Amino acid sequence: MPVKFTNAQIIEALESVNGMVYLAARKIGCNAQTIYNRMKSNASIRAACDNARGELIDISEQKLRIA
Repeated sequence: MPVKFTNAQIIEALESVNGMVYLAARKIGCNAQTIYNRMKSNASIRAACDNARGELIDISEQKLRIA
């Protein structure tokens, strides 16, 4: 089965929405499960998601401390 979405497209989408898989899937026009499946088999996609979500958590915690 041919790959419809490149790793780079998935990574870019994940980074643009802070690692939120469902929003990334909507952005590139696929099902969220497609991204979850690719994360299982591709370390760079998994790392991009983890890094983006980690950054979002850090920013959120910082905002909470300021408040």
